[in-house]
Amino acid sequence: MAWSLSPRETENQRQPGDGGGELRPLAGEFLLSQRAMSRGFFDPAYVRRMLDQHIRRSQDHASRIWELTVLEAWCRTFLDRENPLAAPLKFK
Repeated sequence: MAWSLSPRETENQRQPGDGGGELRPLAGEFLLSQRAMSRGFFDPAYVRRMLDQHIRRSQDHASRIWELTVLEAWCRTFLDRENPLAAPLKFK
């Protein structure tokens, strides 16, 4: 049996970049870090503008911020580490 979460079950769950909380600095650190920028996946000016708009609540970029943060976490786990399965990822 496969697990499935309907939108109704997930709509109240907070995600990094959702406009507040302790995970906002993590999203900013991940997406604006030298490591993330050196990959060339993102336009730094666009990422800064998106984060600023989201923090000011002039635009809701929660999904984009969450997706980019997860992508960067994946890159740090599977591209940057010599042995990705050796130990858990450390966020700081």
